Amino acid sequence: MIIKLKKDMKTLLILIITASIGLISCKKNDSNEPSKSKIEIYMLKSYKRANNSRQITSDSLVLNDTALIKDSGIMSYNMTNHTFIISENKAQWLKDYDTNKIFGKAFAVTIDKKVIYTGYFWAGFASSTVDWVIIDLLKISNENKLIVEIGYPGLMQGMSIPDFRNDNRILDVLSKTNRLLK
Repeated sequence: MIIKLKKDMKTLLILIITASIGLISCKKNDSNEPSKSKIEIYMLKSYKRANNSRQITSDSLVLNDTALIKDSGIMSYNMTNHTFIISENKAQWLKDYDTNKIFGKAFAVTIDKKVIYTGYFWAGFASSTVDWVIIDLLKISNENKLIVEIGYPGLMQGMSIPDFRNDNRILDVLSKTNRLLK
């Protein structure tokens, strides 16, 4: 009986070890995990513009040290009308553009601090045209919407502005965090 008990214990021990090894070697299914990537909007510390335009060259960018709008402050993004819904606090701060001196300042939309596209905070009262991406500060509504537009007062004849507002990397991160609206 003692011999049979030792044999049963050995069998049980082998089963436990085998099961443990199997569990340890299992790979997690990354497709069900939320994205660890962060979409954030930074002001630019420095940048250069292309000849006689407002187009920001990608090789000259330096981001501010901290994000203006952190990932946690981006509630959702509507890919149809290119609109970010942001936190109420940050929307109120942006509406006070005179005090915060952000009118005409350049920004970058980033994923994990990698620049996806750049633009300017603008306002509808400005008389000059912009041949680049803009967020019109006067259009920040009570719904905390940041509408990202191509050109100001719109895309005009002769303007060539690359459109990365619906870049697949942005849409992927937003989709994985359930913040993408179609």
